[in-house]
Amino acid sequence: MSEYAVIYEQGPTSWGAWVPDLPGCVAAGESRGEVEQLIAEAIKAHIESLREQGEPVPEPSSTTGAVQVPSRLSGRPGASDPLPRASIYGVLYIEDGNFLNWYDRREDAERDVLEVVEQDRAQATEFGYFAYDDTGELVGGFVSGADLLARHSATA
Repeated sequence: MSEYAVIYEQGPTSWGAWVPDLPGCVAAGESRGEVEQLIAEAIKAHIESLREQGEPVPEPSSTTGAVQVPSRLSGRPGASDPLPRASIYGVLYIEDGNFLNWYDRREDAERDVLEVVEQDRAQATEFGYFAYDDTGELVGGFVSGADLLARHSATA
């Protein structure tokens, strides 16, 4: 049995998870427990899809670790910004796993997500975006519509 590293990230109103060794394998949920279950299902579905398409299944190679930082150093400017600047932003609907749009600017991706979730708040944890660098590597976790709504209401 293989074991893949999973990165879990808590946003203001939801949890996200992604698998470094399986690009595009992501999940989002309202709680850590929910996202753990969803990412386990997503990993299985992702591997099955790769096999069905005749694509190679990447071997697990990532590991996780932690570095302790003195509390006086852990605060950083822009800490409320969930993602570093990226080259491309993919707007995703989690339920069907399809990227709906790609943007060069984060502001445009956020506007697109907010337009959808402001019309239908039930989609707030299922709709959001990921950021990728210019090589196509994921540079941050899932930012859900619920996270954006919370951030925008806090600044309003």
